[in-house]
Amino acid sequence: MKIKDLIARSWVVLKNEYPIVLIFIIFASLWSYIAILRIYALSYTVSGLGMLMQNGSDFINNPFSFQNLVMHPLVWILFPIFLAKNYFLALIFQQVFITIGVIPLYSIAKHVLKSKYIALMISLSFIVYPYIAGLYWYNMFYQSLFPTLFLIAYYLYIKERYKASMLIFLISGLTAFPYMLFIVLFSIVILAETIYKRRKERISLKYPLTLLISSLLIFLIMNYSHPSFYGNIYMFIPKHPEPFINIDYKVNVLLILLVPLLAFPVISKRFLIMFIPYFYALFYLTPQNSSLLSYQYAPLVIAFLYLGFVDALNDFDEDGIAELKTLKDKIKYSFSSIKFKFTALMLILVILFASVYLPIGPFNQYSDANFNFAENTAANYTAYNDLTHIISMIPSNDPYVLSQNNIIELYPRPLAYGVPMIAGVTNFTNITPNGQFLNISGRYVNARIDYVLADLNSQYYVSGNPNMYYFTSLFYSSGNYGITAEASGFVLLQKNYKGSLEYYEPDNLYFSASSLSLGINTTLKNNIIYANNTNHTLLWSTNNFNLAPGTYRITFSSYTNNTSLKNDLEFNVSAFGVPILSRYYLSGLSFQSTNHWTNVSFNLYIYSFFENITLSCYSINWNGSLAFRDISIIQESPIAKYGS
Repeated sequence: MKIKDLIARSWVVLKNEYPIVLIFIIFASLWSYIAILRIYALSYTVSGLGMLMQNGSDFINNPFSFQNLVMHPLVWILFPIFLAKNYFLALIFQQVFITIGVIPLYSIAKHVLKSKYIALMISLSFIVYPYIAGLYWYNMFYQSLFPTLFLIAYYLYIKERYKASMLIFLISGLTAFPYMLFIVLFSIVILAETIYKRRKERISLKYPLTLLISSLLIFLIMNYSHPSFYGNIYMFIPKHPEPFINIDYKVNVLLILLVPLLAFPVISKRFLIMFIPYFYALFYLTPQNSSLLSYQYAPLVIAFLYLGFVDALNDFDEDGIAELKTLKDKIKYSFSSIKFKFTALMLILVILFASVYLPIGPFNQYSDANFNFAENTAANYTAYNDLTHIISMIPSNDPYVLSQNNIIELYPRPLAYGVPMIAGVTNFTNITPNGQFLNISGRYVNARIDYVLADLNSQYYVSGNPNMYYFTSLFYSSGNYGITAEASGFVLLQKNYKGSLEYYEPDNLYFSASSLSLGINTTLKNNIIYANNTNHTLLWSTNNFNLAPGTYRITFSSYTNNTSLKNDLEFNVSAFGVPILSRYYLSGLSFQSTNHWTNVSFNLYIYSFFENITLSCYSINWNGSLAFRDISIIQESPIAKYGS
C-alpha cells in the first residue's frame, strides 16, 4: 500500500470514528499530565519506577551480561524508552499505551455487537472504570501494559489474523510473572471451543494447540530457569492460607468490581475461567490491612471484565437489524434494543462508582480508597529544580550514594552493590559513623557512603528502619560528614566535607491557624484561633516537621486586648525522643499594642538533625483575649549560632 493511500485510508477511519479517537486523546493527555505532576510532587518511588529506569539503563549499557540477558523479557522490546533516561517520557509512554486499550476494545465491541453506539459506551466506561487507576497510578509499568496488549491480540484473533494475534498474546504474557498463565488459560478455552465446533464443521486445531504449547513452554521456562529474576509459582502459594479472613473487605471488592458491570462478566462462557487467578489473589494473597480496592491487582482482571461483558451481552439475541434499510431505522433500533439499555445502565453505574473510587473522582477523598490526589499531585517546581540542582552536584559515576525512596531523579547511576542504597528500604545493619553493613542476599558488605541525600519534607525521611533521619543525625553529629547543599528541605551530606555550603536556599515553613491542633479551651473561627482567660493550658500545637541545622526565626501573628507584664505564654519546641528541644517565654510586653494584629518573633537554634519536631504554645496565665492567625518559621542561617 502506498503512503498516499495509507494516509487517505487513515483519514477515513479518523473521520468515521472520531468519537473514540477524541476519547483516547482526552484521557491520554489527562493521565499524562497527572503523571507529570506526580513527578514534580515526588510521589513516585525508587523501589518502583526508579528501579525500572535503573534496570533499563543497565540493560542498555551492557545488554549481554548474564543479569541483563535474563532480565525482564520486555526490556528487549522496550529498551528505546530507556535510552533518554527520562522519567517524563517513560510515564507518558505508559499512560498513552494504557489508553490505547480503548481502541481495540471499541473495535471488538463493534465487531461482536454490531453497534458503534454500544461499542462507544463500553469504551467510555472502560476508561473511567475505577480499576483503571491500578494501571495508571501505581509503579507497575510492564504489567500495566498487559490489558492493552491482550485486547489488541484478542481483536486480531476474532479478525482471524492468527499469526499477529499469537505473537502479541505471547508478548502480553511476558509483561509479568505469572501472566503467561492467562495465555495458557485462554488457549485452553479456544481449544475446547474448537473441538466442540469440529462436531459440525472441519476446523483446524493448529492455532489453539500452537498457542497452548508455546505459552505453556514459556511459562515453565520462566518458572524453573531463573526464578530469582522472573519469579516462581511457589511464591504465590501461602504457607497458612486464610481465604475468609477480612471477608467483608473481599466481598466489598467483588461488589465494586462487578456491580457496575451488572455482573455480566461472570456469566461469560468464554472468559469466566480467566477470573480464577484474580479470585485466587483476592482471597489468598491480599494483605489483611488493605484499602477498599487493591488496585495493584487491576492488570489481572480489567481486560477480562470488559471482554466478558461484551461476550455476555452478545448472548442476548436480537435479530432484525440486518433487514433494516435506512440509517434512521438502524439508529432507532439500536437505541431501543435491550443491549443498548443494559450498556447505558452499565455506563451510568460505572460513572457513579468512578466518582468515588477513581483518583480524579470528586468524592474520592471521602472514600476508603482515598488516593490523596491533591497531595500526590501537589507539584512544587521550585523544590524540584532545587533537587535536580543538588543531584547535579553529585558525580554521576559515584555509586556510593545513600538516598530516600521518593528521590527517583538520582537514578539511573552505577550501583556499587547491585542495589540502590535507600534508607528504610535497603537492608542495613550494625550502623556506625565509620561503617555500616549491607545485607545482600545473606552476604554482609561494609558499605561505603560518599553522599547522603535527604528530603526532610517527605514522609520517607522518617519511615522504615533505619530511616533517613537516623543516618543524617548519626553522620552529621559524628563530624565525618558536612552539609554541602541545602534547599527546599533537601540536604546533601558529603563525607569529609569541611567547607561552607556550595548551594543554599533558606528553608521556610508556614502554618495557618486551621492547620494547627487546638487545645481544649481554644476555638477556631474564620481561620483564626481564639482563647480567653486561660491558665496552664495548651492553646495550640503544629503538626510534625523536620528542619536542617541552622538558625530560624519563628513569627506568629497575634491579637490581644491585654499586654500586661503578668500575662505569660510558653512556647515549647520538642522532637521525637526529645521532650524539650527549646523553650521560650513571652509576656504581654512582647506585643506591640492592644487590639491590633501584631507579629511576635523569637529565634530557634537547631544544632543537629531531629525527628518530627513540634512547636506548641501554652498559656501559663493570660487574662483577657488572645487570637492567633498564622505562624512562619524562616531560616536565617544554615549555622546555629547565638547572635547570628
